[in-house]
Amino acid sequence: MADENQNQCPFCAIAENKLPTVKIYEDNAVIAVLDIHPASKGHIVVFPKQHFSFLYELPNNILSQVFIVAKSLSSAAIEAFGATGVNIVYSMGASAGQRVPHVLVNIIPRYENDGIKVEWSNKEVSQDELADSFKKISSVMQKNTIETLKAIKEGKLKVPDEVKKQAEKLLSQVENKKETKTVNSLEEL
Repeated sequence: MADENQNQCPFCAIAENKLPTVKIYEDNAVIAVLDIHPASKGHIVVFPKQHFSFLYELPNNILSQVFIVAKSLSSAAIEAFGATGVNIVYSMGASAGQRVPHVLVNIIPRYENDGIKVEWSNKEVSQDELADSFKKISSVMQKNTIETLKAIKEGKLKVPDEVKKQAEKLLSQVENKKETKTVNSLEEL
């Protein structure tokens, strides 16, 4: 969400035309620029004009637009520069490599022997560890879904009447534990 960080954010400054850049795409919500410190020739950065620090803060319409633009520009970069591939990279949080607290999607054209490494070591994982991860993620997703349904019911999220009715019905089912099933393992799917 927009916050005090936007005052120092270089990407907000670009969106406000306060910093020079080479814009290659712009609409009412999204901008794409050539990276001034590229990982490779044709490196593009796509970002929302409005300041959001993390992907989960973006409204779905802006999130969709960011990735629609990234899809189109990745194809254009491959053709324009003769790239043999492309990495589309988003980093959320300092531990993941996010350097500026503004949502950025990097489109990095790739070339044979370009020396760029986007890799990690594969680790072994047991079925129990997978099941535990599944339970944790499912629990958070269920909680978030219920919070969204409640926000729709309470009028905090504006949606069409038909969607509101469906949300109220689903919330009622969840609250009454009717037609719901907790999945405890991958095998139950």
